[in-house]
Amino acid sequence: MAVSLGTVFVLNSVALFLFPVVGYALHLTQSQFGLWSALAIHDTSSVVGATAKIRGPSINDRDYDQAG
Repeated sequence: MAVSLGTVFVLNSVALFLFPVVGYALHLTQSQFGLWSALAIHDTSSVVGATAKIRGPSINDRDYDQAG
């Protein structure tokens, strides 16, 4: 059990740093990258961490700017 948990932890840590680089190399849009990382990375917190590195203005941010 400890080996399984350790393996998942290590692979999530690798994905946190490797996925944004691959996403840029493949020229993925935010939606494509979000879907790809959500399906490929096992842990939700690692998905959030990986996608935060390539985050640009979201739809909610633009709506908020226009409302003000």
